Amino acid sequence: MAIPSEFVLLVLALVFSKALSIDTRWDVNVVGSIPGGLPSLTVPSLGSDMVGAALANSIILAVIGFAVSIAIGKTFEKQLELSVRPNQELLAMGIANVFGSFLLSYPSCGSLSRSVVSAESGVKSPINILFSSTLVAIIVAVLTGPFEATPQAVLAAVILVALKRLLLQVRELPALYRIKRADGLVWAFVFTAVLVVGVTEGLILGMVFSLLIVLYKQMRPYTAVMGRFPGTRLYGSVAQYGDQVVEWPRIKIVHFGAELFYANVAFLEDTIEGVVRSTPGLAAIVLDISTFSDIDISSARDLSRIHADLTDRHIRLLFAHPRKRLRSLFAAEKTVPIEDMFIDVHDACLYAMEVGPIVPDATDSDSNGSSTTAAIWPGYGSVGWSPIPSVVSLSSDSEPTTTAPSTHAEPSTAISGHHRSAPSSAPSSGISSSSSYLSSSASPTV
Repeated sequence: MAIPSEFVLLVLALVFSKALSIDTRWDVNVVGSIPGGLPSLTVPSLGSDMVGAALANSIILAVIGFAVSIAIGKTFEKQLELSVRPNQELLAMGIANVFGSFLLSYPSCGSLSRSVVSAESGVKSPINILFSSTLVAIIVAVLTGPFEATPQAVLAAVILVALKRLLLQVRELPALYRIKRADGLVWAFVFTAVLVVGVTEGLILGMVFSLLIVLYKQMRPYTAVMGRFPGTRLYGSVAQYGDQVVEWPRIKIVHFGAELFYANVAFLEDTIEGVVRSTPGLAAIVLDISTFSDIDISSARDLSRIHADLTDRHIRLLFAHPRKRLRSLFAAEKTVPIEDMFIDVHDACLYAMEVGPIVPDATDSDSNGSSTTAAIWPGYGSVGWSPIPSVVSLSSDSEPTTTAPSTHAEPSTAISGHHRSAPSSAPSSGISSSSSYLSSSASPTV
């Protein structure tokens, strides 16, 4: 078994330091006096004054200690073939600090320098912690004297050599910035902050900067106008897939790629407004809300306001992929009509093509007996459709269910009790349908 070079260096440094008295002869800084003995068990003071004074600092120390420990664990996870579980690490840190308080110990967390030295020394098992802790306890109890002559430069050299691999990770920054600019910025910011203001302050600044990056991404998320892959119920970004997808006539499908909350409602509104302005004669917008796992009441009311504004402008706003809790919220708040929610994007588009645009004071026919909808939407009523071989039911208090229609009745789409007769064939704009796709109960988007 090879003897670690760090141990050999430490022993040689101690021998030369003692023999040559380098601290007095050449004014070399050494460790100096080390208090010996182990602290006695003491019940920590829990007075109201002590708790009040230490509470704020305790929270800061806990957050920073946990962040440092997880960061160190993730750094060596692959090298040591270990699995770092944050919950387990947090529990271990809590137990260690609770028992350590009876020995008047400092708040403990993962140590980067000791972890690096251990990893470079070939440690493969957490048993190393038990061995090293026992050795430290013995040295502190009875052997502090010999280590007082240890040159500080030697200890620094051991740590710096062990940190060499970590320090060389700076070479990864250009590739990281090129692949994911936000991650590269966070890496560079935290690295610089730690060097300039210190480890603790640098980590705090890094956490704040990371949260700001996340908030910015949520405030301006990915959005896309979607088109349909012909012959399927699949939809993809028009900007990404180009001619491979086909847009429905006078219908725009907007995908919003983040949770909706107060900070990005304005961005959603601006996105929809941009679509309206860039599409003359727009009749309907289908908003894919599959990314909305939940929203607050304020955002729900903002959606209702956007819905009402578009309705006043004779544009339908339909919602695809609403989750159960969203439907329940909309029903309770009476914000968005349940009739404008659909199980998937494709069903929403079929309905929009079926009913046509919103017409002020619409009647079945004008004074000449012609269809008002056909006059507003040229070609409506003459386009073909493929049959929908199922009935999709969507209500505010239940998950979507699919049932087969009667063999003696025309296929229809029923949503919250409102039956909507489906046209009989696909639009003549080149969008075709397949019964095998139309019979599915979900429409994944790409």
